[in-house]
Amino acid sequence: MEEKKRPFYSVLAKTVVLVLCALGFFLVGFCGILLGDLAVRGVPIGRAKTDYENTETCGMRLVGYLGEMQEFYESQYKLNIRQRADGEEEQEEGVDIVDFADGAVGAEGDHTFYTLTQLDSLKSSILSMYNDYILESSQEFATNDAGVEVYQEVYGEEETYDEYADAAETSDIYQRAQEDQKSYLDEDYGTIVNPDGSVTDCDGMRFTPSQDTIDSLMEIGCDYTEYSSQFLYLYEMGGTYEMEVPKSGVSLRDYAAENKSISLYDLYQGLYNAVETLIDYQNADGDMKEETNVQYCIQLEDGTIYTNVDEWSQGYETALSILRGSASQEDGGQLVGLAYNRELGHAEFQEKTTSSDMMQALSAWLSSNNLVTDNEKVVVALNTAWPVADEFSQAAGVFSVWGDWTSALVALTVIGSVLAVVCLVLVTVQAGRSCRDREVHLYSFDRMPTEVYLTLIFLLGCLVFCLPVLVIGINFDQYPAMYTGNGQYYYRDMQAYRSLLAGLLISGGIMLMMPSYMSLVRRIKAKNLWNRSLIRSIYKMCREVYDARKTSQKILIVFVVYALFQIIFLSWFGTFGLILAILLDTIAALYLVREAAGRQTIRQGLRKIGSGDLEYKIDLTTLKGDNLEMAETVNNVGKGLQAAIQEQMKSERLKADLITNVSHDIKTPLTSIINYVDLLKREEISDPKIKGYIDILDSKSQRLKQLTEDLVEASKISSGNIKLEFMNLNLNELVQQVNGEFDERFRDKNLSLVCVLGSEPLMVRADSRRIWRVLENLYVNVVKYAMPGTRVYVDAVKRNNKIVFSIKNISENPLNINADELTERFIRGDVSRSTEGSGLGLSIAKNLTTLQHGTFRIYLDGDLFKVTISFEEARVQRKDPVQDGPLRREQRKEQAEDHR
Repeated sequence: MEEKKRPFYSVLAKTVVLVLCALGFFLVGFCGILLGDLAVRGVPIGRAKTDYENTETCGMRLVGYLGEMQEFYESQYKLNIRQRADGEEEQEEGVDIVDFADGAVGAEGDHTFYTLTQLDSLKSSILSMYNDYILESSQEFATNDAGVEVYQEVYGEEETYDEYADAAETSDIYQRAQEDQKSYLDEDYGTIVNPDGSVTDCDGMRFTPSQDTIDSLMEIGCDYTEYSSQFLYLYEMGGTYEMEVPKSGVSLRDYAAENKSISLYDLYQGLYNAVETLIDYQNADGDMKEETNVQYCIQLEDGTIYTNVDEWSQGYETALSILRGSASQEDGGQLVGLAYNRELGHAEFQEKTTSSDMMQALSAWLSSNNLVTDNEKVVVALNTAWPVADEFSQAAGVFSVWGDWTSALVALTVIGSVLAVVCLVLVTVQAGRSCRDREVHLYSFDRMPTEVYLTLIFLLGCLVFCLPVLVIGINFDQYPAMYTGNGQYYYRDMQAYRSLLAGLLISGGIMLMMPSYMSLVRRIKAKNLWNRSLIRSIYKMCREVYDARKTSQKILIVFVVYALFQIIFLSWFGTFGLILAILLDTIAALYLVREAAGRQTIRQGLRKIGSGDLEYKIDLTTLKGDNLEMAETVNNVGKGLQAAIQEQMKSERLKADLITNVSHDIKTPLTSIINYVDLLKREEISDPKIKGYIDILDSKSQRLKQLTEDLVEASKISSGNIKLEFMNLNLNELVQQVNGEFDERFRDKNLSLVCVLGSEPLMVRADSRRIWRVLENLYVNVVKYAMPGTRVYVDAVKRNNKIVFSIKNISENPLNINADELTERFIRGDVSRSTEGSGLGLSIAKNLTTLQHGTFRIYLDGDLFKVTISFEEARVQRKDPVQDGPLRREQRKEQAEDHR
């Protein structure tokens, strides 16, 4: 059945969504930038329209203007520049730099008086002195070493220098100071030794003046040794910068040299402050003389008046009267302002709405800031008719034009944002899908590495945000000044087309990003984002090269890379590099701890599996890398061993069950055969041929019975289904009884038994029936395979706390087999297999010996056949007549019959 087409994934639907997305980003860009521009200008966003002069923005701008006024008039006042009634400035003779010094220097008069012309010519040189850190560097030199000589000591061949810390009272420097009644500088310790024996720390470095400095001081009758190192440094360096001399005609450095109570450092500091004040005044002078809608009058306590309105040049009372009496200007505007009398401590008059944001900002600033002096009277007003084209009129014009549009712009911004986000989500859902099926479709464009798409998205994203700034020229240096507390920020003329162009650029940039974005989404949906990554390819290649090397080479590579990063961090990045190196060491330590913990987990698993717990599995959740691979291998080894053991146990169990079942099935008819053969033997049959047949039947049936019993017993032994009753036995007595049991059979075979037994009891701990069966099988084996007419050697001895029994004979047939194979089931030493052996005797004997904690060994040397069994010697604590005494011959016969 053909799948129904889905129009949501059609080309038309995708195009519509992209167009709507572009429209949404355009609205966000255009309206958002326009709102930001309006907000910077102080236009209330989303609130009711108000007049510009009532806004906090207007108040902050007016406060900023007052801040410039404060800096200008303070500088003017300090420089003794006054304003005449006609508005022109008149300048006094000059300034005393003592007024600009940070502290009192004790100097005054013509020696520290400069004209403004002199200060203007000193600007470059004094600023150079400051930029060369002359004043700052002078603070490193001592100020308390005036008149102090450096102590010099000459050592003789046998003289020694007594260290100040050990014997200061007797050192030469102390004796010299007392004898000469002078202070000496001990450069080794940075201390000054006084004539009275007291010691003073030197508060800075020692400065040695040049010969020119010494000569200059001598020309004015001064001895350079009477001055501190700081003074000598400033005297030598200051001569280069002191291009003008005060009114007295004597330079500052010579004046300070002739008057030792005066600080040359403070004089130079005062001179620098005076020059800096002049520079600030000159920089602000042009701005303050420009026309503005701000009107002001400042009257100082000494009658000095500063104003920019001719009508207010008569002073504070005149300006206050005009502000009170004139509600409006001739051009229809209205003055908005206040009068602040610092003698009263509050505003004496406040025009228009007192609760406006502008008036509150202005009143708050004047209440905590002086424009010039403490007892000044200030009138500040704003002409709301805006007769002058300045920053205030410009901002008011923006308010009047754009104030009604802010609510609509906010609504459009919200609509655009929602539309852009929704469409972006829809684009993400549609990417890679088709209206024909539900598969993810990739294009040839999607074959490029993932990093290419990410780079394109990043570059286009930067283009989206940077291009509007570059093209539109949103340059903050173009903004008129607007005060914001301690600093200023700026904005440009209001032009809506710039916001329109910015919106178009943002929308176009987003559309340029869309192909890369949609390709990235398609790759994510197809789950090949990482597979087609360039980083993955490089990592895979490095991993293959790394894995192809030996473990020692891998460790060496890691160490070299680690050391290289350490060297780079510590050599190139300073303190930050040290932090990075410590971070790298921490990561390496955590990695080593994790690897060690993983190895410990693997080692524990190996011990568990080695101890027999084949079902144990190592937890793989916390392991990584080589540890994970080793752990998986160990788990597989344990699993394989467990499967092999289970298979072997199953096989053994099946063989045992088979032997038991077959033997049981054979035993019933075999018993009947034996019984009937026995009945036939009791019949008086005269025919010798029939008697021969009956003897053969009897022999074969007995052999089959013995074989069946051997099979059952061998099966029980191999499966562990046998119960042992251990007791202390005397092996000497047991061997003697077996010898007696087989004495007749040995004579029939023409075998001579040579038995060597000691008189000392040889006690072993074993099961009496099973040990008898072991010996019986060994003797039966000798009877069957020993060469007639040879000797059989039997002996039992004690050796190294072990009881060792051995039996050896000469084989009748060649032994063409390994000794170990003789103890396997159904293995016989003769090739012809002409004898009636079952091939189980030695196997049963070995297994029974092992079950009784003994050892069973066979030695072959040509035709010599030798078996040795050994047991640990049993420690007998008391005599047990039943266990340790001789067993009666009848009991042994009964036991032997049970096993036949």
